[in-house]
Amino acid sequence: MAKRFKYISPRRNYAQGSKVSAVIGCVSLGIFALSSLIAAGFGGKAGAYVGAGGLLSMMLAVYGFWLGMRSFSDRDKNYRFSVIGAILNGVLAACFLGVFLWGI
Repeated sequence: MAKRFKYISPRRNYAQGSKVSAVIGCVSLGIFALSSLIAAGFGGKAGAYVGAGGLLSMMLAVYGFWLGMRSFSDRDKNYRFSVIGAILNGVLAACFLGVFLWGI
């Protein structure tokens, strides 16, 4: 019978700031969804509250994207949450930019 080899990769810690980036992305998405529901509930007349929520969510998405991209500079780390946070925040920031340029 042939000898079987087991290759085990060592457990690596997550990159610094990667979990924070993913959490910020989820919070930003939640604030955006809540602002959208409030705006729909008031028939588009929510005004400053929805604008402040959207601006806060946009700034969080940009900061989360920056954190996610910065966490890729750590060597020999697990980048799972870095990828999730960078993609989620990048897509949200692009959506906010589109909404801002569209003028809704």
